[in-house]
Amino acid sequence: MHLILRETIVLLQKEFSLEWKNRHIFQSLLLYLGSTIFIMYYSFLGKTSALNPFVWLSIYWLLLTFTTFNAVAKAFLGETAGRVLFYGTVVSAEALILSKLVYHMGLSIIVSLISWVLFSIVFDSPVQDLALFLLIQALAVAGFAAVITMSAGIAYKAGGNFSLSAILSFPILIPLIIMAVKASKAAMDGLDRSVSWDEMLLLAALNVITVAVSYLLFPYLWKA
Repeated sequence: MHLILRETIVLLQKEFSLEWKNRHIFQSLLLYLGSTIFIMYYSFLGKTSALNPFVWLSIYWLLLTFTTFNAVAKAFLGETAGRVLFYGTVVSAEALILSKLVYHMGLSIIVSLISWVLFSIVFDSPVQDLALFLLIQALAVAGFAAVITMSAGIAYKAGGNFSLSAILSFPILIPLIIMAVKASKAAMDGLDRSVSWDEMLLLAALNVITVAVSYLLFPYLWKA
């Protein structure tokens, strides 16, 4: 286990190094995010104050879902056949999937915070319990990232078909989205925090289950 942790840390450093080297990808993601918010603003003819709170919440989660998918779906796209062969000789498959999961879950949380800042600047926020809302958001997008990362790994082994990742992710993302919207609606309305505990516990449990299943099954997938 200690060896796997060391390998995971080294692979995480590699992920950060590649992200910095290819930072134009992250900049493109920010451009996508800004453009999407601008289109939403234009669609409402600039009348952001007249936005119904439920409509605000709906379009915000749409934004988060698609932004997270765009941020994470590339998890295995940059892996060449030569690099994969190299991984197989120096690191374990468990360390590889753990590094991918941790990195992209962290990236998705950072992107979601940027989304919140930009969205709140353009649209008046109706959220009353901001701390709880952001915690629910972090749990949800981390879950999105874990599911999409594993799906991207399966799609990569199936020939690198990007659309396959979306097809595999979608059925699992639906319950995550439903729970996230329900819990964040309670936070937006300023209800007692105990109202959201069940959904938050389910979100956290699904995150743990997704990471555990990925850790256990990915080695068999990677050797296939």
